[in-house]
Amino acid sequence: MATSRTNVSQAVFVWEWLNDQGRWRPYDPSVVRQIENAYPRGNVFSLSAADPKLISYILDFSRMQQISETTGTARPVRRQMYSGSSAPAKGVVWQWLGDLPGSWNTYDLEIACLLEEAYENKQTQLNLSHTSYRLPYVVDMTTMNQVRQGSGFTRQIRRIKLPTLYPSVNSMDSDNNSLTKTAKPSYKLKHSVSAPCGISDSNDGNIYGKVRRSNSTRLSESDCQVKATVSVQSGSSISTTDDITPSTSGIASPSSDSGIVASASSSSVGMAMSPSSSLAGPSNSASSASTSDLPMGSSSVFGSRMVRMTPPPTSKSDCKPVPGIKPPKKRRRLSLIKVADPDDVLKHYVSKVKKPPTEDCPICFEELCCSSGYEESKAISIVFKLEKCKHIFHKSCLAAMYSSGPKDGSLQCPTCKAIYGVKHGNQPPGSMDYHVIPFSLPGYRECDAIRIIYNIPPGTQGPEHPHPGKRYSARGFPRHCYIPNNDKGRKVLRLLITAWERRLLFTVGVSATTGESNTVTWNEIHHKTEFGSNLTGHGYPDPQYLDNVLVLMELASQGVKDEVL
Repeated sequence: MATSRTNVSQAVFVWEWLNDQGRWRPYDPSVVRQIENAYPRGNVFSLSAADPKLISYILDFSRMQQISETTGTARPVRRQMYSGSSAPAKGVVWQWLGDLPGSWNTYDLEIACLLEEAYENKQTQLNLSHTSYRLPYVVDMTTMNQVRQGSGFTRQIRRIKLPTLYPSVNSMDSDNNSLTKTAKPSYKLKHSVSAPCGISDSNDGNIYGKVRRSNSTRLSESDCQVKATVSVQSGSSISTTDDITPSTSGIASPSSDSGIVASASSSSVGMAMSPSSSLAGPSNSASSASTSDLPMGSSSVFGSRMVRMTPPPTSKSDCKPVPGIKPPKKRRRLSLIKVADPDDVLKHYVSKVKKPPTEDCPICFEELCCSSGYEESKAISIVFKLEKCKHIFHKSCLAAMYSSGPKDGSLQCPTCKAIYGVKHGNQPPGSMDYHVIPFSLPGYRECDAIRIIYNIPPGTQGPEHPHPGKRYSARGFPRHCYIPNNDKGRKVLRLLITAWERRLLFTVGVSATTGESNTVTWNEIHHKTEFGSNLTGHGYPDPQYLDNVLVLMELASQGVKDEVL
């Protein structure tokens, strides 16, 4: 579907945030206007300046995240452009009536665009099962009802106008050009949807009921893309593919997840703008010259490549158990055995050294033949040698090292990292979920993908953490990770499950990304968090990830090896 120059000039920007269900929700138009005004001017914007109800939220433009200053929760945000003929550009919202009287729920933006197009074309019906979204509903535009196919369940719908319009591309380009002194670009957009991706929640009470797909059907990540070509004033043309992500369920604040939303792919009227600000610089674009004239924040989309962090939306019915691995709810929780007395542990792994060598203890850096830095008395310390690696330490130093950890009955040599016993970490409480989704990872088109979801809430540090009694934050949760659903991928998953049960995947410390202290961080075991690309180095294709032992070596360094399976 071609988009005219007039429609492009009348296009609008919509800012959206990602909710816990993996769906994009739009901010109110008045809030979007304030965000657009702040976007070219700084790295951080307090949403309370746009809406007092959002007093605890800030936008970090450098990371494209919305952060709650109360809980520390960070959510991705994105800047999306809709053509001038779309529902958002007209200030139109489509809604359906919920189970309670007066409980109107807002349609997903892409579905609203389809409804608006049918409305403008004076269609009497719109069969959503015949669209790329494959939703089992027929919308009667004459009676303004929505009917579920099969059950005949009917709901009332309505079309209303917003009191405020979203900011137009033209007005924001003018503002940005006055700041950046760059030439105003001309847009020529051409969109096409290559495959249906509509998947949704699963009961008749919801607007988008269950959509079943045959087990033999698998959609690759490239099957669900919107392709666009953008021409700038200089005449250069840059091609890009935009990952399909679910759009929003209506205009709501980040603190509210009310309303049921469609899990639908981007339509011909939507185009994502800068989902990852890490690529916002010209050096990451296809051509610095050709992207320098684009609106601020657009280079990650208008460049030749783009980060695709998440797969298309998937319903619960399409998430399948991982073959050969028990679901998380059916796994037996392992209780951590506490051994408080270091002597009860050391006696299994050490032997006494009668004549200590004339060298320093690697823990306290005092001479082995002298007293330990961890002893109050000046008497000569007992010296132990670890049985496997033969490294030598003061007994009291080994005891102090053990007492500062989780006291799980294991010991790790601080010199060579050799592990004695079964190592456990200080990972805070949380949950690990995993299932198969019907999409493929780049480089593994022959199989589906396994999605792993880690969720750790903020909390208070325990005695095994750096600052007992002090609060720790948990940014960016839930965290989604991906591995292929093949023999090697399932082997890695089993090892990761073991590492999770031993509290080894996360720790509390200083974030290497933000420098924040007392926060939950990864614990030196790499995960793939980028679904459809590998621009950040945390995605696919990466043939070395499973074979090389990048992840296997890191797991082995924590004592999680093949033999535990």
